[in-house]
Amino acid sequence: MRATLKINGTSIVLHDTKGQQLLSTNRPFGEPLPRATNTEMHDRVVATGQPQISDLIIGAVLASADPRGGGFRFSEMGRSLTYWQWGSGRRFCRRSSASKNLPPDWTAGIFDREGIIVARNRELDRFLGKPASPTLLKAMRGTAESWLPSVTSEGIPVYANFRRSPVTGWTVAIGLPREFVDDPLRARNYWPSAAAPQSSP
Repeated sequence: MRATLKINGTSIVLHDTKGQQLLSTNRPFGEPLPRATNTEMHDRVVATGQPQISDLIIGAVLASADPRGGGFRFSEMGRSLTYWQWGSGRRFCRRSSASKNLPPDWTAGIFDREGIIVARNRELDRFLGKPASPTLLKAMRGTAESWLPSVTSEGIPVYANFRRSPVTGWTVAIGLPREFVDDPLRARNYWPSAAAPQSSP
């Protein structure tokens, strides 16, 4: 637990099976704590006893948008008692989407199962928690992996490539500006035609 909390923006919460928080690293020990505001992942953990990954949710304590993971149900004589939940805050989302290997004008994003932006290498504060652009969202709902002409949330025409994880259901997408591909093709097609001999009238 201590090693996990060294990751910026990470928190750990202990719930009972009704969603009541019993312990939270976001608050001093002994301070009153609220019930979970989103029980979808909570219900899956209680039902299966297996680790789960949430979509982007708003935390009950900090009211911040962050992805959650949960699991490790504890039982006593077959009766469920508690389970742990860990969350990754905005700073973690920002660091997850930052890539030193991408050109600065390329756009990379991570989306939850509903197509909501979880992390992004550009303007994360502006787009965190918002849906993917309409063309990309439609494509992601139709298949697990594809390539298509699209437009970013800022309105930049791109060629987008995406792939959905079979484990978490989350999707990673990368968009490169269309001129990065189109301009060299136009130039290659233009020069042979310009250099071709013209017929006499």
